[in-house]
Amino acid sequence: MEAVEGEVGDDGNEFGLFGDDTGKRVLMIDNSIYCLTFFCMIDRIRLDYGLTKSIDDYFFKSTMVFLIQSLLSVFILYSAWTGDDNLDYEQPTAQQMTLRLICCYLFHLVNYRDASDAFKRLKFLRNYPEKFNEQFIVAAFLVTFFHLTSAIMIEFVNIIFMTRQKNLI
Repeated sequence: MEAVEGEVGDDGNEFGLFGDDTGKRVLMIDNSIYCLTFFCMIDRIRLDYGLTKSIDDYFFKSTMVFLIQSLLSVFILYSAWTGDDNLDYEQPTAQQMTLRLICCYLFHLVNYRDASDAFKRLKFLRNYPEKFNEQFIVAAFLVTFFHLTSAIMIEFVNIIFMTRQKNLI
């Protein structure tokens, strides 16, 4: 998490802004290009921090990250579906299946935060559309949709990869 400082505002907590002991507000941004892009599109944050010129660049980067995540997921799913990865199938032992299950749970716990954060931003966009300039509402929706979709897609790929047999056909 990174923090950006500014003056405390009345509506701080709806933006993910939190006041600290010095009377300044701190903008908490997770290490996600999706989160950064979304926050840049909120009018007050964009104007307070001078981020207007960065929005196009951030949106492009978010789109590229989404496309790369999608392509990787498609390639992995295609390989699993067709068996093109030439992995030899061996019957797993109970210990190996337990290890796979634990890895799936751990990955799910890590990936859950991405899906949850994206859903919260979608809900924020729906509840407070007036906080955004009209020209950024669709872009803000797309960024959060990209984040939510990629988190779900990666979770699905994880499940397929960890539980697959020789091929899916």
